[in-house]
Amino acid sequence: MFLAPQIALMLAASSSIASAYQLTACTDGSCKDNCVVINNPDVTETTSCNDFGFVAGSIEWYDTENTLNGFVKAREGCLGGPGDEDAWISSGDAAGNCHNLASSEYASEGIQYWMVNNNAR
Repeated sequence: MFLAPQIALMLAASSSIASAYQLTACTDGSCKDNCVVINNPDVTETTSCNDFGFVAGSIEWYDTENTLNGFVKAREGCLGGPGDEDAWISSGDAAGNCHNLASSEYASEGIQYWMVNNNAR
């Protein structure tokens, strides 16, 4: 039988072994309404193009070793791939700060398509 401090220590150790990203995409600008949460292991290559199925107005990108590349709906996919994205969020934030895309330079209308790559650092 494990004691609570032992379980907490084991959980902390396992989270440091397997890095992962957590992406929350929401339709509003404050990461509160109509959100989808995506959890996956960190990647060593660029993922394929993904579609939220809606235009995300805000993003939370949690502590990770990867970069999130976002593309506006008008592109109809991740055309151009990394380096040609409309929104770029690197290396996450342990606090998961909300990024309101309306204030971004190239993705002020939000993003619909996204990919993850290992170019965060």
